[in-house]
Amino acid sequence: RLLDLADEFGFTFLTEVGRGAPGTYAGAVDIDHVLSDAFTGTCTAPGVTDPNRVYEPTYFDHVPIVCALRQR
Repeated sequence: RLLDLADEFGFTFLTEVGRGAPGTYAGAVDIDHVLSDAFTGTCTAPGVTDPNRVYEPTYFDHVPIVCALRQR
């Protein structure tokens, strides 16, 4: 449903979504997302989508999302 609402209101997911998306919560579920109606860009999850980048601090079981954004 969130995908439908995003499309309906002109938002774009900047993180991967769907069955093939990497698990950023406890390594199993993809619930950490970035969406925007004003920015474009790319996002990674250090240690998950880019195994060569590591982000040491741990926030509960979540991996932080790091984005390089530019205004539309």
